Amino acid sequence: MDEEEIEYLRMFFIDGINKHNKSIKVYSAEDGYPIKYHDYFTDSVKDSNDFYERVFNIINERLIPYMVLHHGRDGLDYVCFTSGLRKALENANEVCYNIKSIAELLGWEYKTVRIPESTKVMVVRFDKFLTFLYPNLSEKEVNE
Repeated sequence: MDEEEIEYLRMFFIDGINKHNKSIKVYSAEDGYPIKYHDYFTDSVKDSNDFYERVFNIINERLIPYMVLHHGRDGLDYVCFTSGLRKALENANEVCYNIKSIAELLGWEYKTVRIPESTKVMVVRFDKFLTFLYPNLSEKEVNE
């Protein structure tokens, strides 16, 4: 059962990221006006770098309210999942666990982080989150 739940969470996160993919705002360096997303990116084959950039931008822009990008003291980026994840899962009519249970299921941390106030969140390194979302993506590719 755990494997099915993990796979559901992977699909839930990917679906959320894909829904917000076109919401990324890119601004012109010349005049400061927004550039349409499809004008900015080419139609060439997307690679793992593109995947990294898209996910980073979606989380960094706070397009998914329960995902927060946090730059740790160790110099690494982390994805923090707030209690809003529970509500999002509930709204998707799925079995709802508390954040601590989800962290245990995925093998991620559950701890207090300042984002900007101290709060209990589920935390995973950004590169580990990417390899969770896209298992074929090697950690070497993520860290390049």
